[in-house]
Amino acid sequence: MQSINRPRVAFAAACFCLAALQSPALPAVAANIWTYHEEKYEIYAPRLSHDNNYLVFTRKLHFPDGYEAELFSEKDKQDLRDWATNNKRAEEPEVVLMKLADKSMRVIGQGWDPCFSHDRRSIAYARQTKPLAGLRVLGTTLAGNEIYVYDIAGDSGKTVARPSSGYFSQPVFTEKGQILFAISDAVNGAYGGDIGVGLADPADGTQRVECKPAQDYGLYHLIRKFEMREDRLFVLRMRPLSAGTYMADKYAYELVEAAGGEPLYNWGDAKPYYDRDNFRICPSGVEVYDRGIWRKPGDAWPENTKTAPEGRMYSSPDCEYEAVVRDRRGGNVSFAARGRPAFRWRSPKGMIQSVTWSPDSSRVILVISYGMKFGEKFAFDELVILAPRDMRNGGSAVKAVLRRYVAAAFRFQAEKNYFRQTRRQGAIKINGVQAGGAKYTRSRRPVKLLAFRVCPDKKSAYGFEYVVKAAPRGKKLDVLLPRDLSGSS
Repeated sequence: MQSINRPRVAFAAACFCLAALQSPALPAVAANIWTYHEEKYEIYAPRLSHDNNYLVFTRKLHFPDGYEAELFSEKDKQDLRDWATNNKRAEEPEVVLMKLADKSMRVIGQGWDPCFSHDRRSIAYARQTKPLAGLRVLGTTLAGNEIYVYDIAGDSGKTVARPSSGYFSQPVFTEKGQILFAISDAVNGAYGGDIGVGLADPADGTQRVECKPAQDYGLYHLIRKFEMREDRLFVLRMRPLSAGTYMADKYAYELVEAAGGEPLYNWGDAKPYYDRDNFRICPSGVEVYDRGIWRKPGDAWPENTKTAPEGRMYSSPDCEYEAVVRDRRGGNVSFAARGRPAFRWRSPKGMIQSVTWSPDSSRVILVISYGMKFGEKFAFDELVILAPRDMRNGGSAVKAVLRRYVAAAFRFQAEKNYFRQTRRQGAIKINGVQAGGAKYTRSRRPVKLLAFRVCPDKKSAYGFEYVVKAAPRGKKLDVLLPRDLSGSS
């Protein structure tokens, strides 16, 4: 047990669990466990290794464009152009391999969409073949991009798939060590899109088309997502239902198996960029997401169906958790465990650009942009890794987390005074420092967390507070700090 002979010591009786504290046996609420950013750099497609020790991502130096360029003076813009002219590869996307423990990194190439092999010996990415200096990232500037495999131990690599036209993107290793990738081309004017799926085998150097590009009304079928399990390739596609200049007015959103046959599921007709479709491959089989629920394609609808929540759904690989970004500009992401709401995480000022789960479903990687709102200059992209392990507990404790009640009793050795506060936001940060808002503690920080108790609901938390408050002054510490509540073993 920690000593209490310190000027400021705090105790919290909370109806939610605190993450990564000294007692490893207690469950944890998601909190920032790791962050990283570089000024003026954009970050794309972060992926964790299967052991969660390494991270690979693409970074690219940001250059102002569009309305943001209007915020710069002519002199500043000319200085940027001159600098880019003298640094031909300054705007190239760099593939970065990073060790999480010490944030040491090395640039392994130039390209997009990196991913680890299952044994963490190799990294595959879409190699950028054309210089991007002074150009936008479009289908025309990505043309010729190939799939490249980098050997981590040997610090060497090779091309395993090269396009005859268009470009390749989004490589992902299969369980057999082969590489699935998207066949892409300029489909919306100069803007690129995925139109097929290919497969490359690094062992023998072969490549083939698994899902052939197809057209209706002179427009490509667009691929939104693809995933392979036990040699079966499932594809979520947008099939044009009408003609158009670059894009159709309406598309049929369908889940198909690349082997052929009728669609496994149809979400109906919708305009481009419809954002309510998704599928996942669970241990029990393929499930689709529609109208706010996950179900198997052939199952009947339940009697009481929900309305699909606003935002984009990201399911964990083990199908246990979901993350929903309802307010991307506000930086809000909500988590659910087995379909039951768990808690919400919010970035202070940033805008969530992407959400990615780790292979073992224990981590979530967010890319958050700062300075992306109208009238602001871009500042940086930040990587944030969350650990939503507490969602395994479920039940009333998860409901209590959503209410975000904290009942806290603080003891300050210097003032010989006992203080209680209750508020609707987390009162104590992960490092034990008071998060703010309490007038009494504002001038007395930092406050050290001495112990805590996990309560099943708000009522129990308030009841425990009452017991502490009712105890005589000489016995309050005995109630606050029994051995089973100690913050340390």
